[in-house]
Amino acid sequence: DGIIGTITNDNADAGDLGEYVSSLIASGSAVSLTTATPANVTSISLTAGDWDVTGMVNYAETASTVTARSAGINTTTATVPTDGSEGYCGVQSVVTSETNTVSVARKRISVAGTTTIYLVGSATFSAGTCAAFGNITARRVR
Repeated sequence: DGIIGTITNDNADAGDLGEYVSSLIASGSAVSLTTATPANVTSISLTAGDWDVTGMVNYAETASTVTARSAGINTTTATVPTDGSEGYCGVQSVVTSETNTVSVARKRISVAGTTTIYLVGSATFSAGTCAAFGNITARRVR
């Protein structure tokens, strides 16, 4: 038996090596944040197996003072992980309107059954508003 996957420019079938799952939340559908309170930006459902997962959270800041931003990939809803895989942007901003980004490095997620994986963002800010949008992608590696 060989490795099941794809040898052309299409998508690998569900359950096959190379399967790709993603979710994108556009800026027009950004999730409103409450200061220092993690929120799910989006999520994906992964079936049993080993996955490489990565993501990016963009923070749309309006008339606000933002002192910290964090993002991560987690199996626990609305929780930025603290396992070293999370990303931070601590640059303080006092802005009328600005977008800042936190990229989340590739993280191995190994699950025994279908599991929801969350892209989580958090920002600490005063005055104004802050909303989050972005994407999460996963590739089956075995």
